[in-house]
Amino acid sequence: PQSASTQDQLKAMPEYDKKRYTELSDDVRLEHAEFGEWNEQTNISVDDLDDRKVVNASGDEIGEIEEIVRDNQDNSLSAVIDVGGFLGMGEKEVVVPLKELQMHGEDKLLAPARASTQDQLKAMPEYDKKRYTELSDDVRIEHAEFGASASGDSASKRNMQ
Repeated sequence: PQSASTQDQLKAMPEYDKKRYTELSDDVRLEHAEFGEWNEQTNISVDDLDDRKVVNASGDEIGEIEEIVRDNQDNSLSAVIDVGGFLGMGEKEVVVPLKELQMHGEDKLLAPARASTQDQLKAMPEYDKKRYTELSDDVRIEHAEFGASASGDSASKRNMQ
């Protein structure tokens, strides 16, 4: 496949032909494999994840990333998510493994199905600072650390072909 790494190379790519391609609806979910091989530029820093909204499958905001931590027992990565409360009062910090979160658009993370409401998210394990080590903001996390992307339904997949 052709690739473009500079602005001039990008401009030299074939022009978009509306007759050749079908526009996908906003609810279509693509697999990471659809975009080719990931590289270092697709890694994300802890700083970029801080304060990202956590949403459910309906797009409702149910929490916010507070920090990314490493479990001192098994070295797995997790997100500390603030859930509930109002203006910082009554919030609960819970821990959700990164493997259970999915990147959702450019600025959100999709919560796992078992934590798709604020009440379900509040029921997740509470953050225990003794069990986890907070990662510094400059640490980069590979997309492979996150859960696999959800697949669209078969009708959506037909639209992609």
